[in-house]
Amino acid sequence: MENKLIDEALAKLHEEIASLKARCAVSDEDMEHLREINSITFCAWYDPDNEATEKIGLALEPHIKALNKKFHFKR
Repeated sequence: MENKLIDEALAKLHEEIASLKARCAVSDEDMEHLREINSITFCAWYDPDNEATEKIGLALEPHIKALNKKFHFKR
């Protein structure tokens, strides 16, 4: 009887893990793109010698915040 309960618990756990994997919306490639965009924004935003790059950084910032919110990123 104990083995049956363990098997059922493991089966349920596998189902839950499969469900979580299916909800994963961000691939490693997507994460790399987001990281690069964030890096560009940071560099552009803090370039005090160039108004054009500062504008680019400020324009990208709300889009990054929106993606962070959509994907539930903490940073």
